[in-house]
Amino acid sequence: MIKKKAILITGGCSGIGGYLAGAFEKERYLVIRTSRKSRKNALQLDVRNSESINNCLETVDKLTQGKLYAVINNAGMGYFGDFIDLSRDDLRDQFEINVFGLHELTRGILQIFKRTNEGRIINIGSINGKISFPHAGAYSASKHALEALTDSLRLELKNTNIKVSIIEPSSIMSGFRKNAVWRNIVPREKPYLQCASPEVTYKQVKHALESKNPRARYITIKDRAIVFCRQMLPDSIFDKIMELNEKKHKIS
Repeated sequence: MIKKKAILITGGCSGIGGYLAGAFEKERYLVIRTSRKSRKNALQLDVRNSESINNCLETVDKLTQGKLYAVINNAGMGYFGDFIDLSRDDLRDQFEINVFGLHELTRGILQIFKRTNEGRIINIGSINGKISFPHAGAYSASKHALEALTDSLRLELKNTNIKVSIIEPSSIMSGFRKNAVWRNIVPREKPYLQCASPEVTYKQVKHALESKNPRARYITIKDRAIVFCRQMLPDSIFDKIMELNEKKHKIS
């Protein structure tokens, strides 16, 4: 008999996902992790593969006895490089992982949620869904797309007890940069924005999970400042700020 609320965390064995899984396992949740590689403590899930997605959904439904409470869509990766150096296959793979796979998995999750008219969908987006940084066009495009899909889904479910939120972290201390694909550029020594502890993201996800009225989006006060500047400053001035920041970080 399932007593704890069950949550599914994709990409739940490393980085932000691993941190979230470990933290929620210490609380009142039954955590189901997924990993692209086969692991003892996780379900195998390759979001680029429909058969893998279907197998994962069937297993999750059985493990939770049809009472999954939440999905945290964290699985993702990044392609980085100049526009001219990114191939069509690069962009296709970027969207397969960060957008198309997430969409297909979440469609299946919704069928589970609709049986009980309850659930939480929490998408791990990025500040790159608000601002496009140089050399990050593919990754930023995928996160902009995720923003749009999340907003539409939230509006479509407004008269249900299925709540939808998106988390918009900037640079978090994790293995993300190490696992990214870099096309003809050397990974910058430092990210554009100062790295924060994954504890920040955990607190935001926890609120989205447990609040009666979760926010539509979660972004730190620090990151709101640069998003505000992007929205309010003329493009020419904001471009100059980005250019100065580029020189500071010496990407080659």
